[in-house]
Amino acid sequence: MLHMQTVEERLERQLGTARQGFRLARSRPEVRDTALAWLERHPSGRPEVDVLWRRALQNEGPLSTFLAGDERFDAWVHETLPLRCIVASHPFPDVWRWTLP
Repeated sequence: MLHMQTVEERLERQLGTARQGFRLARSRPEVRDTALAWLERHPSGRPEVDVLWRRALQNEGPLSTFLAGDERFDAWVHETLPLRCIVASHPFPDVWRWTLP
């Protein structure tokens, strides 16, 4: 029997993908540039989310600090933006390609 993922498991997996892309972007300028270009071409529909991602990719702001750490999903504290909205709009659609050996 297959295990159905809980909401929490899905959110943690999505956070892991966003964190992996973010860390690659910090270490590889071409990944950062690709992510910034993605944000320009594919805005999330929530400008405040896109601003958080742009700032994070420039190593600024609360999202950058959070993604650089190892805190779990429920450790995110922001007055108006839940983390699920932010990581759902991560600018790393091809992160799996960047991590292939």
